[in-house]
Amino acid sequence: PVLVGWMAHENLHVRRVALGAVRRLGAWEHQPLLPALLRCLADESGWVRHDAAWALEARGGREPEVLDALRRLADATKAPASEAEELALDIDDDALMARVQA
Repeated sequence: PVLVGWMAHENLHVRRVALGAVRRLGAWEHQPLLPALLRCLADESGWVRHDAAWALEARGGREPEVLDALRRLADATKAPASEAEELALDIDDDALMARVQA
């Protein structure tokens, strides 16, 4: 429950730490977790959106609302097809990295 609250914290670094902890702990049975993760996919910070997509990937859920939210975030961005393409990405572009993670 504490981590869900931190996922809505005003500081983006606190939100990112909470998302990382959720991903590592894997306590997916907590009911408010999925709605909080979906809200984080729409966060103003690209890095928070990236971390939310990463956590949802670790969760492995295939619910329609999860897939729809990830598709909206990806916005037709294609994952890099090769290591060279991946290395060419602008890793400072948080919005791009969030779309690629989705």
